[in-house]
Amino acid sequence: MAKRTTVERRAFYLSALEDHRHLLRSALAGMGKGDLIQALHAATCIRVFVHESGKSVPLLKRIRPEYLALTIRTLPTPPPEAYSRFSDRVTIMHLPFGVAFSPSEPRLFLTQKPDMSGYETCSLGNWWNKPVLKVPGCSPLSRREVVLGVADKEGAHADDEMSENYRRVLESEPLKFSDGSADLGPVNVTRFTVGAAGIELLAMLDGIFPNSVKASDSLISSP
Repeated sequence: MAKRTTVERRAFYLSALEDHRHLLRSALAGMGKGDLIQALHAATCIRVFVHESGKSVPLLKRIRPEYLALTIRTLPTPPPEAYSRFSDRVTIMHLPFGVAFSPSEPRLFLTQKPDMSGYETCSLGNWWNKPVLKVPGCSPLSRREVVLGVADKEGAHADDEMSENYRRVLESEPLKFSDGSADLGPVNVTRFTVGAAGIELLAMLDGIFPNSVKASDSLISSP
């Protein structure tokens, strides 16, 4: 079988980018309607785009070898030292996502279109690896840890073998939501974190690879 030319390989990976962008957009649309199970699909897509392992080359690296230097806009987070118990001001809790509530049918859903005007810019590598999710009594988790946890432990393998800290985050009791009349139970912080990460990554992709993005497409469908 003849090898693909450089042009053919690039076309192949750009086509794959469109496929996974579509899957990510669809998963976020579902989360925007309250279907939080879609976070498993969103996490898988983010992993395909960004995560590099011994046997896996991320899709973005296939297209841009320097992909971790790409810039992405993200909700401002405390600096890593703010999570240290030796810091003068320790961050007790930080949730990198917005939660919305539907009064007509009591449920939680991912904030559809966050106001990104106050977001900060950082490299994709920093975005992927820095501490971002912190709940009381637990060590902070990076987006990488959260996305891989949702994709691998909850999605691809349904594996109950996970770190004690990740398990404590999943079972965190203080994060419950109530509208005053109905207790909607705990907020699934890992899935909401994946959804927020997907929105930020999708905005970056649409900015760098805009040619096939239809003008009629919205980031998240209305619930």
